Amino acid sequence: MAELPRGIYWDKGQTPPRCYAIAILRADQNATAAGIDKALAALAGLWNELRIGATPALQGATIPTSSFEWLLGYGRKAFDIAGSKHPVPRKLRPPNSFNSVDPQGGGLAIDGSGLKFAEGIAQNLATEQFCVQFTGDTPLSIARAIVETSLLLESMRDAMTGKAPLMVSASFTGFNREDRRSWLDFHDGLSNLQSGAERRSVIEARPQGLAKSDKWLAGGTYMAFIRLRIDIRLWRTLTKDMQESIVGRTKISGCPVVAIDSAGLVAADPLCPAHGTSEVDAAPDNARFLEPPDAVDEKSRLSHVQRANHHIVKQRVYRQGYEFFENSVLGRPLEVGLNFVSFQESPDRLFFMLKTDTWLGRTNFGGWAGPEILHVVAGAIFVCPPIVEGEAYPGASTFSSVEPLIS
Repeated sequence: MAELPRGIYWDKGQTPPRCYAIAILRADQNATAAGIDKALAALAGLWNELRIGATPALQGATIPTSSFEWLLGYGRKAFDIAGSKHPVPRKLRPPNSFNSVDPQGGGLAIDGSGLKFAEGIAQNLATEQFCVQFTGDTPLSIARAIVETSLLLESMRDAMTGKAPLMVSASFTGFNREDRRSWLDFHDGLSNLQSGAERRSVIEARPQGLAKSDKWLAGGTYMAFIRLRIDIRLWRTLTKDMQESIVGRTKISGCPVVAIDSAGLVAADPLCPAHGTSEVDAAPDNARFLEPPDAVDEKSRLSHVQRANHHIVKQRVYRQGYEFFENSVLGRPLEVGLNFVSFQESPDRLFFMLKTDTWLGRTNFGGWAGPEILHVVAGAIFVCPPIVEGEAYPGASTFSSVEPLIS
């Protein structure tokens, strides 16, 4: 029986843990399916130990589990490994893909979108064979997972060649904010899908939506990861009305914007927030303000919340993102941003949203052309196979272990 992989908090009563990391795993160019199978099986064993409060360096001791969870993703390149039993899934093939960084730097990250690579980025580090998402309640829980993963893979180096089948090539971290706002200072996630059946219907890949060669993925999902740098300095040069017109909500209360006049002044729903509350929150009377309304003027319809929604569930995705902060280093000021993470039964949903003009196509975030607030640091699409009883790790049927670890 195939089950949705863990690490996706879709059901009622579930809340994503506070801390996040994603490790990008690069396969050696001469790695075989047998070598990858051995490495992934060992990693799954390690990660499952961490789930129950055990770690290799502290045999016999129990560590806090901190709600730790892991989720394995396969990039398009994973299926090019020698000996792979499955072809590249149809939905991982172009046009559902990210571009390479232009030789001179920058360039569109996704054709048809308004998202460009950030300045100073020479390579899209996310487009490797595998990724693993770690979530947990504490920074230590995810840091430990990255450290132990790296050390385990390093221990698998061949004595003669010094090579290992897999290595951690990059990692990115993030956190949830207790104020439920983003670095733009606005409420975030108000109009996410309802937990329970609605989320699952959007997340879970179903047999009827898969090509014949991809039926093994039924019960799994596709994960999008985009690390977005936010130009907070540019954002804070904009007036409050400009910010609200771009986002489509009022900054303090989170109420939906319904009109923008010729002077650029915004008007919110006059009934929002509900009586006795100061902002759109979980109060039952505020439920009607979580989704952006249909009755808005043309300027308001160009805002981010209007472009990204349209009240069409079949085109929506489930977002499970995390903010990030990076200290300044020599030659680079501090940076903030969002680890955009979404789950969907097909990446067609996300690429439709990002490429279609009436949605987010050719716009950076929202508004008319809009200022370029967001830039891509790294991004990729991964398929996350279902959990199948008897498999050492999700997707184990892709690889065998009858060949040498390195050819």
